[in-house]
Amino acid sequence: MDTLICLESNRFEYRLMPIPKSQPNQVLVEIPQVEICGTDYFMRSRQVNFF
Repeated sequence: MDTLICLESNRFEYRLMPIPKSQPNQVLVEIPQVEICGTDYFMRSRQVNFF
C-alpha cells in the first residue's frame, strides 16, 4: 500500500509498505483519507508565510 511518511518538518516521503494483516488481540482500522491542516503544517515548520 502507498504510505506517506513524515521524516521531519517539511520533509515527506512516499513508501510502499506491506498491507497489515489481522493478528490475535489486535484490531485493524481502515482510514480512507487523512488531511493535513495547512495552519498546523506551516506553524510546525516555522514557515509562517500567511500572516
